[in-house]
Amino acid sequence: MPSLSAKILVLAPLALCVTAKRLVDDGAKAITLTAAEDERDSMTCKEGDPYLCGQLRDWKYLGNGQCCTSKWAECTSGDNYLCQKAGWDYLGKGQCCRTSDQKVWLTCEKVDQYLCNGDWTYLGKSNCCTTKWAVCTTGDQYLCGNGRQGWKYLGKSQCCHTSDWQEWLTCKEGDQYLCNGDFMYFGQSNCCTMKWAACVEGDQYACGNAGWKYIGKKQCCKTSDHQIWASCVKGDSYHCTGGDWKYFGNNQCCHVSS
Repeated sequence: MPSLSAKILVLAPLALCVTAKRLVDDGAKAITLTAAEDERDSMTCKEGDPYLCGQLRDWKYLGNGQCCTSKWAECTSGDNYLCQKAGWDYLGKGQCCRTSDQKVWLTCEKVDQYLCNGDWTYLGKSNCCTTKWAVCTTGDQYLCGNGRQGWKYLGKSQCCHTSDWQEWLTCKEGDQYLCNGDFMYFGQSNCCTMKWAACVEGDQYACGNAGWKYIGKKQCCKTSDHQIWASCVKGDSYHCTGGDWKYFGNNQCCHVSS
């Protein structure tokens, strides 16, 4: 398990599932925690059963239904038997927890029990979890695993990629036959890239130059190995030129930053 010292916020105007240790909101920038911010400075307490909590090495029952640990901990709902079978701590009250001496992240999806395997652990109650870096999006089963290394279909239209390293995912509505190159088509008009990407609304003619790609559905995108984003305002084609400014049609004038 790698040292997990960073938290990812996806730069994606329409991220369809958001889990990249935590994949959170679209249109945001990456946040890197400093060493000081990553230090453990609090205790994790969950509602638990006095007897079950008292049997666990890393947890202590403190009364009033509180089961606590001073270690890093991530908890989710789970079944007693399946939680313990996976080597996790079951606190009672439906609480299944993973503790560690180092920062631990947890990505969980509500999916099919029989497809939850590999890097994923089924904990019961349709809860399928991984402690690796993970990004998920909606997708069809065939297109999800169609020769794409690291991608796995978990059922219930959830398609996920796991890695030992931090990663991100940008998804936009697009056309199957235009979603290629740095983009992958997952079905249901879902077109995604694992590179940094900036996407704006634009027409196909105006989009197709200077490294921009038209993926259909009026979506014009540019990918990069580095962080990139676009800010748009109303403007005309005559004045919206030069530098990092680009005109995308329909009075859409955008500035690209990296």
